[in-house]
Amino acid sequence: MLINGLGGLRQAWHHQAQTFNKTHRVLSYDHRGIGGSELLDQPATCQDFARDLLGLLNHTGIYRAVLVGVSFGGRVVQEFTVRWPGRVLGLVLVGTSGGGAGHTSGDPQALQLLERSATLSADEWLHGLIPHLFGPGYRDAQGPRLERLARWWAEHPQHPAAIARQWQAMRGFDRWDELGSIQAPCLVIHGSADTMSPPVNGQRLASRIPGARLALLEGLGHSPHIEDPTGFDALVRGFLDELDP
Repeated sequence: MLINGLGGLRQAWHHQAQTFNKTHRVLSYDHRGIGGSELLDQPATCQDFARDLLGLLNHTGIYRAVLVGVSFGGRVVQEFTVRWPGRVLGLVLVGTSGGGAGHTSGDPQALQLLERSATLSADEWLHGLIPHLFGPGYRDAQGPRLERLARWWAEHPQHPAAIARQWQAMRGFDRWDELGSIQAPCLVIHGSADTMSPPVNGQRLASRIPGARLALLEGLGHSPHIEDPTGFDALVRGFLDELDP
């Protein structure tokens, strides 16, 4: 199960879906109010988003799954795992945080822009937020592609209420004290150049969850599954092989 960050569309997992669909049943989805999902404009916590995931698994007849979550999606994965540990075969936490005492905030300007992402211009996307979503090497190599992406995001904004509810849930998230109870195998992946969620968050998660392993990816930013899909997929593949050789 591939779970997106704040405001992200499930299409961001295109490479992983294509890769792992050859050997596994792969699902991805849009959070409430994002992409093709219905807007539910009411106060929300990460528990509510975890219940959305539980409902989707129940609806599709899947009892246990490997959960892969990036950023906000990683928080949903932690919430789900703490509340329904028997439903989790393994978890992969990407560019995320355990919240509470273990959380270090990212660049303040980047977080402010992320909170306003439903109303950003193409220029604000390109020069304000994209530098914090991707590492410097990827930005240098993919300049024209990122310019097109910035224009697309500005022309196809997500609903402001959906962004606000995700932001509300993320701000209230704190599972730091419960992380020690997680027994499922865990892989933590974090970009060394992540300014949205500093690498220390990944290091703390890996040290807090029993038996967790940390993969710190040199030079990558907040979106390692997009910046280096081949390398990212290889890490996840190795993790899956360990779970079921």
